[in-house]
Amino acid sequence: ALLGCGGMFFLIISILAAILFPVFAQAREKARQTSCLANLRQQSNALQMYAADFDGILPPASKWMDALYPYTGTESIFRCPTAPSSAPTGYGYAFNDGVSQKSVAKIGAPETVITLYDSSTLTKNAHDALTSLPVPGRHSHGNNLVYADGHAKYKKDAPTP
Repeated sequence: ALLGCGGMFFLIISILAAILFPVFAQAREKARQTSCLANLRQQSNALQMYAADFDGILPPASKWMDALYPYTGTESIFRCPTAPSSAPTGYGYAFNDGVSQKSVAKIGAPETVITLYDSSTLTKNAHDALTSLPVPGRHSHGNNLVYADGHAKYKKDAPTP
C-alpha cells in the first residue's frame, strides 16, 4: 500500500505521457513538413506562371519572392512553418542561383534541377548555389525541394551541392 489509488493513477498517467509526447511531437513536425511542401508547391505554380508570362524565363534570383508575389497574393507561403520566425526574417526558402533568369526550355534534365528549396538562410529573396540547404534537413532529416519541371517533393537527406 505504498502507492494509494491516487498515486497509482498519477504513475500510470506519467508513464502514458512519457510514451505519447514524442509521438505527438513527431505528428506535429509531420504536419509542418506537409504544410511546407504545400507552400513550395504554390511557389512552384507561381514560378511556372511567371515563366509563362516572361517567355519561359525564370525570375532573377535576387528578386524571386518579389517576382512571384503577384502570382500568389500572399506572403505567408514564403515562410516555412518549421523555420525560426522573427520579422523581418523567418522565411526559410531559397532560389537556386544556377537557374536565375534562365529559360526553362534550356535547362537540361529539368526533373533533376532544383529551383526552390528549404534554406537555413531566413531572409527575403534568399538565393545561393544550394549551399544553404539545412544539414541535417529541416524536416526529420530531410528537406522539401522544387525542381525546374515544376514538381515538388520531400527528400530525406537532401543532396548538397
